[in-house]
Amino acid sequence: MNKIVALCVLALTVGMIGDCCRASSSASSSYEADYQRFLKVKLVYCPKKESDVGKIVLPIKELRNPLEGTFDLSGYDDTGQYLSIATGYPKEKNPENADKIEIWIAPRFLIEKELTTTAGHFKGIMSNWPSTVPVGIFWRWGGWNNLEWMDYLTTNSLEKIGDNNLYRKYQFSQNSDEENYNTTGMNMLKEHWRSLSRYKLES
Repeated sequence: MNKIVALCVLALTVGMIGDCCRASSSASSSYEADYQRFLKVKLVYCPKKESDVGKIVLPIKELRNPLEGTFDLSGYDDTGQYLSIATGYPKEKNPENADKIEIWIAPRFLIEKELTTTAGHFKGIMSNWPSTVPVGIFWRWGGWNNLEWMDYLTTNSLEKIGDNNLYRKYQFSQNSDEENYNTTGMNMLKEHWRSLSRYKLES
């Protein structure tokens, strides 16, 4: 009788492990699919309005770390003086960006996965980020101490994400804490709109 009970317990255990493995595999497959889609996104520099003259394409997949990389803007006019464009999300204030506008391009799965740790400052906006939208764009002033202060666009599909430049995209963004955050940074963004309008995303 004991052997029969032991075999039943073993069978149930194996079944549960199998279910867990299948669930884990399914989640991993979902993340992998979103990651591959994220790798197809490109930052595009267009120095001339409504023209491809001088256009330069900077693929996310060519960054040393596609999930946590910063684009080198030093060779593109003076835009690097005012802007920092990176993938991932801010985990702390960067003194080098104290007088710059930061633009972050982040895959939803990354923030969702780290929401209880280093991405906790995104909890307040996740309800405005549909699970069907794999990539979000975030604007913030590098001089802010509060990481929860940001403007964000989390409703554009990959097909729509490149239909306008990053300044125009900003105009459709939402505020994370409009009542409390310091507007100095956003005023700076408006001041440097020409720099921001030279960049767009493509997928």
